[in-house]
Amino acid sequence: MRKVFIVLLAGILVLSFTSCNGDETNESMFSGSTEKSVLSDDKSDSYDKDKNESEKDISSETSEQERLPDYIPNFVSFAPLAVSLRATDSTSIRLTKINETASYGDVVLFTSDFGSRISAENDDFSEFAVMVCEYDHNYFGYVKKSIYKVGETDVDKTTIEIPPEGFVIVAHSAQTRMIGKFDDFDSETPLFVSGIQLADVGFSIDKTNTPITIDGVVDRQWENFKIDTIDENNQLWQYSSFDKGDYYATAEYFASYDDDYIYLAVIVNSPYHYCPISPGTAGDMWKYECIQVKVVDQSPLSDFMLEHYDHIIDNTAVKEGHVRSYGFAVSDAGETCFYESGINTVFGGKAKVVRDDNAQTTTYEVAITWEEFGIDSSSIKEFGLTFSINSTNEEDFENSVWKNLILRDGGGVIGRNDWSKIPVVTLNE
Repeated sequence: MRKVFIVLLAGILVLSFTSCNGDETNESMFSGSTEKSVLSDDKSDSYDKDKNESEKDISSETSEQERLPDYIPNFVSFAPLAVSLRATDSTSIRLTKINETASYGDVVLFTSDFGSRISAENDDFSEFAVMVCEYDHNYFGYVKKSIYKVGETDVDKTTIEIPPEGFVIVAHSAQTRMIGKFDDFDSETPLFVSGIQLADVGFSIDKTNTPITIDGVVDRQWENFKIDTIDENNQLWQYSSFDKGDYYATAEYFASYDDDYIYLAVIVNSPYHYCPISPGTAGDMWKYECIQVKVVDQSPLSDFMLEHYDHIIDNTAVKEGHVRSYGFAVSDAGETCFYESGINTVFGGKAKVVRDDNAQTTTYEVAITWEEFGIDSSSIKEFGLTFSINSTNEEDFENSVWKNLILRDGGGVIGRNDWSKIPVVTLNE
């Protein structure tokens, strides 16, 4: 009888061990032309697992006041921008709140949406460390400007201002691990804030009364629809992958719409053009010179999109067709090449890309149908539109250098598929 009991007990232990060590399958993702992602439905890997690293040794009998609050999905990373960033990385500062009053155990991020200062009625930051970060175009990112220690009395922390182009993080003294990370990087390290649109990258577009001809020529039909000029002085665009001071690619972009199409035109000025592809190998264009485009069927700052902003662990927005990805290029042979990835793989719009070596310009002209998103253009007021300009020339390619022009924080295209970085586009009649 004793032998039978031992055998049964051993079986129970084996089953228990197996159930506690289930496999999680992750598929790597490249934030260039492909839409491969981590497809695990187990969001706890980044959000809930180890949600309070410093809380592990706290007794279940500890008072509620001494318990650390749960972390939220958003975090601030000081690692090089990559698709693999996670909240649980040693290079991530985890947050408990955004733009809310700080309490015991909190790590709160304040932006200019909160106001001009971090203070609120009855706030006292004597038990908090404070870090002020501001955008610096020299580094094409948000960098650390100043730190105030716990218990520091030289400065009244309630008067600390929130930079209009930046943010402030306050961390309670109980958050020793997060506070320790304030000193783990220097003032030249660009910071990435996940799931928050810090810069106002949105714009509005006007409706065209005449359908735009897609022929690779930006002529008078586009003259009223210019959105912006992209160059090294544009504070919303970054040249972080270029050699410092050698920002040879510039661009102008245009956008409009009618009842049937979203129209986009980009004129890239560059002495280089290298794109050894064909229509049959269009998916490889990200390696060379092209534009990559993403369209969202609603505001990227809607509740739904912000809930599913992190494509690395949650591809709901793509899987349900809310975010679509496109690529457009002209091959070295002069052929227009394009692709669509995501819920569809066949591009149903119009595109024409023309390279003019004499003028040193590449002109991209694109029309994407509203029908593809199942949208009635008369009933939608906002949507998302973003793109990158990939600028890898032949010498770069041979040296394994990948160059691109991108909106601040990657624009939701390059570096990390964070949908909160996509501009909100407002439709004007």
